[in-house]
Amino acid sequence: MIPSQTYGYALLSTHEDEIVPAGTSPGLWSRLKARYMKWTESTLAQERSLKNARKAAGVEVCYPSGMSREEAKSVFERRVRAEMKHHVVWLCIDFPLLIPAALAMFIPGPNVFFLFWAIRILGHYHAWEGGKKMLEPAAVQFRASHDLGEWQQVLRDRITGTITHAIERLERKTGLRNLASVLIKKRSESP
Repeated sequence: MIPSQTYGYALLSTHEDEIVPAGTSPGLWSRLKARYMKWTESTLAQERSLKNARKAAGVEVCYPSGMSREEAKSVFERRVRAEMKHHVVWLCIDFPLLIPAALAMFIPGPNVFFLFWAIRILGHYHAWEGGKKMLEPAAVQFRASHDLGEWQQVLRDRITGTITHAIERLERKTGLRNLASVLIKKRSESP
């Protein structure tokens, strides 16, 4: 749970890439899954965090050290519920659009319309399912993070030039990528 100008707090997750043993090639399912993940890489990092949580054994929530555990838990649950609501709304919007796309199967050639809506629906469902798992008290542990506390201070101070270095340092320490696109608003870094 990282302080963000765009979202208040962004739900970001580190993920372990699937390891294919040396000397072996990935199977068809692994290649299809890798392509799906690459195709959906442009979606919000928060959606990917929810998707990853659905298969996780547990979730460790790191929050800025300046917050209390109870405050962090409240913000986390509120953020997860907001994301789940977003995905349910879009699931309800996208699902009816799948029906006319299915009718396009009678047109010769690949049915890219159906595939597009099916992948969107699957993504929203997986994100909702991951959010449900994140709200299970037994599956979530909270831990204060000094690095996130430093980042929160950088956001408060908005010192020119500091933000870029702070993001790079945070990326190295947390293993997260492309944090600037999620954590800061799309505008100039100058105060």
